[in-house]
Amino acid sequence: MLFRSGLGIYFHENGLCMAYLKRSFKSIKVAGQASYVIEPDKGLSEKLNLAADYIKDFINTNRISSPDVFIGIPREMVILRDIEFPFAVKENLRATIEYKIENYVPLKSDDIYFDCQIIDEVKGKNQLRVLIVVVRREVIDSFLILKSRLGLGLTGIGISSTALVNYFSYHPDTAEKKEYAYIYINHHGMHIGAVKNNMLQYSRIVDLRNGEDRQRVIDKELKPITNFFAGDTGPIPTIICTDKEDPSILEILNEKKNFQLIVPQLSRIDTQSSLMVPAFGLALRELRKVPMDINLLPAGMRKRPGRTAYYLLLILVSLCIIFCLSWGGSKLMRQRLRLNTINEETERLLAEIKNIDRIRSDLQELEDRIEFLNELWRGQVPVLEILKEVTIRIPEDTWIRDFSYDEKGVSIYGYADSASELITLLEKSPLFKDVVFLSTITKDRAGKKRFRIGFKLNS
Repeated sequence: MLFRSGLGIYFHENGLCMAYLKRSFKSIKVAGQASYVIEPDKGLSEKLNLAADYIKDFINTNRISSPDVFIGIPREMVILRDIEFPFAVKENLRATIEYKIENYVPLKSDDIYFDCQIIDEVKGKNQLRVLIVVVRREVIDSFLILKSRLGLGLTGIGISSTALVNYFSYHPDTAEKKEYAYIYINHHGMHIGAVKNNMLQYSRIVDLRNGEDRQRVIDKELKPITNFFAGDTGPIPTIICTDKEDPSILEILNEKKNFQLIVPQLSRIDTQSSLMVPAFGLALRELRKVPMDINLLPAGMRKRPGRTAYYLLLILVSLCIIFCLSWGGSKLMRQRLRLNTINEETERLLAEIKNIDRIRSDLQELEDRIEFLNELWRGQVPVLEILKEVTIRIPEDTWIRDFSYDEKGVSIYGYADSASELITLLEKSPLFKDVVFLSTITKDRAGKKRFRIGFKLNS
């Protein structure tokens, strides 16, 4: 899980929350988090479109590539059952539950997905206590539609209750607690649960919007918790996770003497608000071993884990082994390595000295050639000056087809309407002398006069 990242997306009644976490050598850090509102009265298709837009925006804003996405759904969308099984079925537990699933929930097996986890092994009774989480297929199918719209692979789908337990197992204020009750309150409901040995034993959600007296509701819902911890001595450690805007809940709970309240400071791990806690707990699944490992997404639909982190770890381990072997060599070996290094460096320097000598020789040769060319240049008229002078002197109806220049002089070959006057025009130039026709003037098929004229240059 080294250098991995996890994106937790928690869907609730009024929208969704996202937490993006990264793991390094030392710790897990929050690389991004956000909360978005989706009105509950919108249709499913419109909700999915909005959710897809929000998720894409979050991924682009935080520059997330190939994320491991774990989605969370509210507790009220699933059925939780705590069932005891003989210890003998441990090896084939899932197949046993799948065969008898209709005995545990009032739904047909073709209409559901489920997952299970052993939460206790009662060895004295030779029994297993198993938490079974069941969800309707249509719920998961809606998220598979979202998956196709996003073009992302899903690692899994969990529930808010198990995400809360995973969050509390990581938070520094609560990580050492193995047995506790928790009360998590968001904008519309109160989650109540009991945890033993870091395993979720009891979970319930209560709607706080129905107008009932909160004092009475809380008293009623805390009774199962009190009964669950009845055999324990002392007050029940109770983790309270709620927003500061609702202090009435804390006031009611403070009056309960048999509950020891623990309020984790969310800012210690950069959690913006209590609404972000489930998303944080979902993202943790991809970065560390968590106590609750419920995944409602069928195995065949899950994104396969990337091999990049594995190969990176393999490379790092190989480098560490090589490093240890290097340091574990004998003193003689280290001296030989140093001597070899000195010899190689000496040979390299000798080669560079030879290369410098060759460069000096090439440089001298170039200087000699430049000096020779400068000597030639001092006694000659530039070719461009000759061409310029010829162009100025000849008429516009004359054009030159060939031009040659050597130590004997200059010769031009071309066509003109009247070639006889070219001699006079070129003789007027102060650069030219001894202007003569080198061949007789002839006509081409178009009537043009073909000429060849030679001349010399004045010094």
